[in-house]
Formats: sequence, C-alpha cells, structure tokens
Amino acid sequence: QQAASDSLALFRAQIDSLDQRVIGLLAQRMDVVRRVGAYKMRRGLDVLQPARFEAMVKRNTAYAAPLGLSETFIAEWM
Repeated sequence: QQAASDSLALFRAQIDSLDQRVIGLLAQRMDVVRRVGAYKMRRGLDVLQPARFEAMVKRNTAYAAPLGLSETFIAEWM
C-alpha cells in the first residue's frame, strides 16, 4: 500500500511539473498571439484568417497524432 502511494505521489508530482511547463508555454503563446493581433489591427488586416488557422490545425494535428492527441483536442486549444 505504501509503495503504491509513493508511486502515485511521484506520478502526481510529474503531472504538476508538466502542468506548470504547459501553462508557461501557453502564456508565451498567448503573448505572441496578442502581438500578432495588434500588428494586424494596426495594418487593417483581418485578425482571423481561416486558411492560416486550418493550415495550423492540419500541421499540428499531424505532429500530435503519433503522440496520441486527437484532432479535436488540438483544434480546441488553438
């Protein structure tokens, strides 16, 4: 029972550490997204460009699929 509890604690610590890293990366990504939005607005460009979004989803889905992540998951976080 104690060994299982210790293993669970190690797994949870790994998840917590990964969560912090993922959140940090998402914050960096959002900063860049905001800057791109501001750039587009200053130049009168459409903020949302569907073709670019679809290309990003396709590229990231292809990268994520072998890692076991679904297209739905990838599209939602983008």
